[in-house]
This record gives sequence, C-alpha cells and structure tokens, in this order.
Amino acid sequence: MTPQSELHRAFAERFHAGKRIRPATAAQLADAEASLGVLWPESYRQFALVCGAIYTPGLLDLVVEHKPGFGDVQQFLTPKQSVTETRRWHLEPDSECAAFASDSSGSFFAFRQLKATEPRLAVRSRCRRGGPTGCVL
Repeated sequence: MTPQSELHRAFAERFHAGKRIRPATAAQLADAEASLGVLWPESYRQFALVCGAIYTPGLLDLVVEHKPGFGDVQQFLTPKQSVTETRRWHLEPDSECAAFASDSSGSFFAFRQLKATEPRLAVRSRCRRGGPTGCVL
C-alpha cells in the first residue's frame, strides 16, 4: 500500500460513519468515466479504490470549530451516483465537471474533467456554483 493509500485509509477509518468501507472497483470507475466521457483525476481514483463512497458527517464539526474557509465533504458518491448526479445537475458535457461528493447542505463537489480522449492528469479543482472554474452546480 502506498503512503497516499495509507493516508486515505486512515482518513476513512477516522471519519467514516457507515457500517463498513466499500472501495470502488476499477471497473466501476471506468464505467463512470465512459458514461460521462471524462477521466477522473488519478488522486481521486486512488482514493475511491481505497475508500469508496464513505459518509463523513463528523467533518462538519471540525469545519465549524476551526473555520478553515472551506466546506465539509459529507458524502462521497459511488461511481454510479456520480454519473447520476452529474447528469441530474446538468454538469456535462458543456461544463466538463463531474460530481464526486456532497456537503451537509446538499451542494455538490465536482472535478473539472478532461475529455476521455486527453491524457490523464491529476487535477485538484473544486467546482462551485458560479465559481471561477466555470462549473455550474
């Protein structure tokens, strides 16, 4: 296990409030990428392969307590949920964004994606409603 995978596992073990951690499979991620015509950032793929769709409501307490200037991630989506929510919110194909999680208010976090025909790069962009990235949530 890589140091990054160990960090992902430790994060999930500390904050996941569900019954058990269910990692995504490479096939599930590939199906979601193909359905949306995008590539997930490699860093997210590695997280999903270790942690899957974890539920982290305890992060809100840390955000409120420490006021870091960013929101909480409460629910990471499964690859199938990502496809459904991305389409429901009309994030693709024009905005090239793909949802991967939601916060305690129901807002979605999304990555700006590369078209599936472009080479994969690790992108750490968060799309916000009306934000500078051009993604509309």
